[in-house]
Amino acid sequence: MCDPCPLGTASSAYGATSCPSCSPGYIGASAGLTSCSACLQGTYMPESGGIQCLQADAGYYVNILNSAYQTPCSGGYYQDQSGQIECKRCTNGTYTDGLTAAKQCLPCSAGTYVNSLHSGCLPCDPGTAQPFINSESCNNCSVGYANPSINQAVCTACTAGTYADLEGMIECLPCAAGSYQNSQNASSCALCPVSQMILTIVRCLVLESIKQSQFCSSFYSSSLCCRSKFCSTSGWSILEQ
Repeated sequence: MCDPCPLGTASSAYGATSCPSCSPGYIGASAGLTSCSACLQGTYMPESGGIQCLQADAGYYVNILNSAYQTPCSGGYYQDQSGQIECKRCTNGTYTDGLTAAKQCLPCSAGTYVNSLHSGCLPCDPGTAQPFINSESCNNCSVGYANPSINQAVCTACTAGTYADLEGMIECLPCAAGSYQNSQNASSCALCPVSQMILTIVRCLVLESIKQSQFCSSFYSSSLCCRSKFCSTSGWSILEQ
């Protein structure tokens, strides 16, 4: 009397004394089979003699029949469900690096933006910034602001005595000789009145023979002029009225 092939095996040969195990990628879900069944897309069987195909895990996919393995999602893709035949693409400033099977996408932090493949984040270039997460680009610094560094969330306002007249500037420019700017985040400098320019020249001549600290304490102890650069060729921030 012949016995049926056990689970996980199959044979179509007459007079067989044993039944071979189903190969990886195939299963024998019941006894007495003459052939093994192929695992469908979204499932796999890594071992011989399987009786039930395994669903692809979250973070993986299987897009072929009779597969012996599952494939991890590549960089820029993820899969949050099991038993799937493909992965989903990251969107809206998020990414996966492809080093691990991703179940979800990660946000790019402030000061960075996602690359075109959504497989990583890039730092904002000098002259740009990005204050928000999940961004796909960085913004040029506005006029009156600058940024000399990479990976910055915000641009820095130009200080008094400096200006930035274009968007995307790396550094603020000092006011040219004969001009000044009292305010921050300025886009230009104003010309000094002629009378104040003459006064400045006179003060510089005095400072050649008197230390600045003595000059300020003796004559201008309460004046913002003591913090100005009267003798500089540029960068004047305040001139006394």
